[in-house]
Amino acid sequence: MQGSSGDLIDHAEGEQGPVNEPPPTSSWFYRWRNGLMAKPAFRRFAGQFPFSKRIVRSQARSLFDLMAGFTYSQTVYALVQGGVIQKLQQDTASLDGLATQLDMTLDQAERILLAGISIGLITRSKDDRFGLTLMGAALAGDAGILAMVRHHRLLYKDLADPLSLFRAEKSDTHLSRYYQYAANPAAAKLPAEDVSDYSELMALSQAMVSAEIIGATRFKDHSKLWDIGGGKGVFARHALISNPKLEVCVLDLPGVVEAAKQLPENEEFGWRLSFQSGDFLKSEMPTDCSAATSLRVLFDHDDAMNDRILTHVHSQLFERQAVYIAEPMAETKGAEPIGHAYYGMYLKAMGAGRVRTFEAHKARLEKIGFHSVREIPTHQPIITRLIEARKH
Repeated sequence: MQGSSGDLIDHAEGEQGPVNEPPPTSSWFYRWRNGLMAKPAFRRFAGQFPFSKRIVRSQARSLFDLMAGFTYSQTVYALVQGGVIQKLQQDTASLDGLATQLDMTLDQAERILLAGISIGLITRSKDDRFGLTLMGAALAGDAGILAMVRHHRLLYKDLADPLSLFRAEKSDTHLSRYYQYAANPAAAKLPAEDVSDYSELMALSQAMVSAEIIGATRFKDHSKLWDIGGGKGVFARHALISNPKLEVCVLDLPGVVEAAKQLPENEEFGWRLSFQSGDFLKSEMPTDCSAATSLRVLFDHDDAMNDRILTHVHSQLFERQAVYIAEPMAETKGAEPIGHAYYGMYLKAMGAGRVRTFEAHKARLEKIGFHSVREIPTHQPIITRLIEARKH
């Protein structure tokens, strides 16, 4: 994330505990170690021993955070939904003023504000006024994160019984009903009103992704991009602003394109920005395009659909032309839980898609016929990573 959002991410990374710790190779030692850690007396001793107490306390904090994490996210949701974060973005406020904002008693309001303080979003001055921390200000200023915080109410409902969610081959979830295009063979026929909510959410959250991509490459070697699944044109606008010589053609579902064409911010670019109604498997790339882009499209689909999408893209490109793939990826250094834990849960509830490693993407691209597959470093890989692959 650019600007203040980066402060939010950096703070989160700094609080992470150890991840991907390999088990001991010896079965005997593995059983002995686990048995030792299960003994309260040993944990008390290790917590008091000078050479181990810092490690033990850090592990205890990490373990508690894993157990209590859902309350932290619900605290964020309550502060956003209640308008506290937005109000404090403008100025500090008294307890009385925030209680009125929340429609709560003073005691009720203080409880939620203290929760906000404890997770690092809110601060309290000596004269008893409340304000935002740097991380709170980053949250308040990022429309994409605020939209996702509100949107997560659907995910919370679907995770009431996570084991049942993972055991089900297919399930009727709140997220699957929200993303009506996911795993829907008739997605291209969905009317505009059926795709408007998720299109707006994607547009808000796509700004941070677009900024990362443009920060990594401005597509100076290309004349026109074919943006597959480009929604309402958020990335296209970022690309056009960064490179005045560039043109972009956005491909998306008819209902999405219908809404995108009505946006005044898209009209400002005139002939440099065009929209194409269709789908990923049949539509033809305009002959004057020199590259294709795919932002957060592949991880919405299973492996078989990924093969079909990329095979079609490969067929549309001329020799040596490139496809650029921007995705959140599994096993991203410093952001390991976001891959399989967050996106793993989210996509399972959504009913389609899978988060993949860079190596998995590379192998699939090479199998289809792409070559020179490489990663272009982004400033915040926790938000998105960027792959370039060329046609033989």
